[in-house]
This record gives sequence, structure tokens and C-alpha cells, in this order.
Amino acid sequence: MKKKSILSLLLALCLVLSLGGAALASNQITMPYVTDAAGLLTNEQVMALEAQAKQIAENYGCAPYILAVNDFRVYEDTYDIYEAGMNLYERWELGYGPEKNGLLLILSMAERDYALVTYGSVTHRAFTDYGQDYLYEQFLDNFRNDDWAGGFQDYLNTGSWLLEQAKNGTPYDVNTAPRGFNPLIIVIPLVLALAVCLVLTGQMKTAKRKTEAGDYMVPNGVEMRVVQDIFTHRTVTRQVIQQNENKGGGGTTVNSRGFSGKSGKF
Repeated sequence: MKKKSILSLLLALCLVLSLGGAALASNQITMPYVTDAAGLLTNEQVMALEAQAKQIAENYGCAPYILAVNDFRVYEDTYDIYEAGMNLYERWELGYGPEKNGLLLILSMAERDYALVTYGSVTHRAFTDYGQDYLYEQFLDNFRNDDWAGGFQDYLNTGSWLLEQAKNGTPYDVNTAPRGFNPLIIVIPLVLALAVCLVLTGQMKTAKRKTEAGDYMVPNGVEMRVVQDIFTHRTVTRQVIQQNENKGGGGTTVNSRGFSGKSGKF
């Protein structure tokens, strides 16, 4: 435990030093937005992502962090990468402004684990559960193909878009997500209808036109039958269907420590 605490402090010191002399000269300890301790990115890629993350934080009051490590268990005494993310977020005092709004994406290469932890009211409003699922879809496919720079770029681009949606008053959620047109909605019924028509048309081909009056005569005279259905009464059963008062749905699931997010494999 002591060894891991020392390693965690050393990592924090390295993060501070990576900012250069500007942070030290202002007597402010500021964590960088992008930390590549696993060596996945070039220096140019780190600088470009850092600049973009900083701009997002200033525009929306929500700081997006990236942390890539070889093994998260070196920095936290836990086998749960999501718990490790919450602990590091609190220990390093991450986030933007007094409320510490932000999100931290961790990649651990040892067993290809990832975690995303989000914190703060601004963040929770923009990154709903539904929005987080959409965010995962954008970067996980890159990581599965070892496209690290592309995955982090998608993370920042999509995160910025989700923040913009919330800023405009329509956070990306169950009832506000754009619904694209699905051509199968029309194509499938048309195909089924065509198949039914073809079957019925095929069955009618055996019919032949009768050309003589005798063909329409009933043998041994005319036979008439009368069939009556007499309606006397009816029974009606009614059942009350309870309406669901929660028509909005969606939202953000926040735990007792004030975090939301998810973890998994890539």
C-alpha cells in the first residue's frame, strides 16, 4: 500500500512537471488534461489533444481528462478500475471551477480495461446514461483496433457535442436523441405485401372463363338455403390501464460519491 501511494505521488509530480514552467511560475498546481504514461501517443498528438481539451473546459465549464497507463493497479490499491478513477479524481482534485465539473477517461493496457467517471452538475446534465452509451460507441471501436489517437479524438469531439447539446437546452437523452430515418420501416412491409400478392395471383391462374349458359346451371334444379345469425346480446369486459407518470425517462445515474460513469474492456 505504501509503495503504491509513493508511485501515485510520483505520477502526480510528473504530471505537474509535464506542464512546464508556466504552472510553477504562477504557484498553481494544475493537472494536464492529457497524460500518456503508457506511451500510446506522439508528443504532437498529446499537445493537440491537450489544447482541444483545454478549449472544451473553458467553453463549457467542464474539464475532459485523458489518462493512459500500463496498469491502473500501480496507482490505486483496488482491482476495480472505476473505483480507481473516482479515487484519482478526488485525490488529484480534478475538475473545472468550484464544483469540480469534469470527466476522466482511463485506459489501462495490462488487461485492456477502461473506465469513464463523470462529476458535477454541469457534467451530469450533459452526460446522461443514454449520452454516455453514445459516447462509448464513438471511441471504443477505435481502441479495439489500437487506434489510440483516433479514440481520444472521438472522445473529445463527442464530449464537446454532448456539452453543446446540454448548453442549448436539449441534453442528449432517451427522448431528445435524434432519430434517423430507417428505410426498412417501408421496405419490409412492401416486400411482404408483394409476396402475398404474388401468392394470391398464382392461386387464381387455375380459374377458367365459362362460355355457355349451361355451365352456370345447378344440376337437378335450383337449391336454396337460408342461414341466419341472430344477435341477441353481448358481453363487454373493461380493464383500467394505469398510465406511467414518468414520461420523460432517461437521466443520469449518480452514486453516493457524486460520480456517474462506467467501466469495461476494449
